[in-house]
Amino acid sequence: MVHDASPKLDTHSVDTFAIITSFLDTVSLLRCACASAALHQLSVDALSRSKALRLRDLPVSVHQLRWLCKRIGGSATVLDCSYCPRLNKVAVIRAVSESPHLETLCARGVGVGSWTVGALARLAVASPLSLQNGGLITLDCRLTVNREVEPHCCALLPVLLALPSLLIRKLTLVNAFTEAAATAAATAAATTAAMAAVMA
Repeated sequence: MVHDASPKLDTHSVDTFAIITSFLDTVSLLRCACASAALHQLSVDALSRSKALRLRDLPVSVHQLRWLCKRIGGSATVLDCSYCPRLNKVAVIRAVSESPHLETLCARGVGVGSWTVGALARLAVASPLSLQNGGLITLDCRLTVNREVEPHCCALLPVLLALPSLLIRKLTLVNAFTEAAATAAATAAATTAAMAAVMA
């Protein structure tokens, strides 16, 4: 005779748990999923119903983000992965492309550095229509304008900034030519000042 070691929950417990989980955030649901086999399935079901992945400041890995996107079945409407130290921009772009109903994306402080024009362009291509038209994208960007190195990126910048869904909280524009000229001018001024001090 074989006994099932996993605990069973009766219908009342399942209904009660469904009500409780409706108030829990993504992290709490993931913790419940680790408690037992029965709670695992109920937590995954609750994640699917919530349609929001709020992972801000969590050490979520690239693999875990993919797993979550698959478990929700592409029904996520909100993805907040800001300041997740183990994620990168490629993982965020992949998660966005696997979420056809996504309406809100917050991806500040993801990976090394800010979002570049190239990464923004890949994100724009991967974004579903629900995110492009009427959605909200919150990012931080550092855009280096260098016509010789990235001519296609310079042309994309006005197009990307015209997206109605794109909300940039922090934007740093760096003109590579101006920056080099400013550095050269500062060096020349310092040299001239040093020479004047020596001659005086």
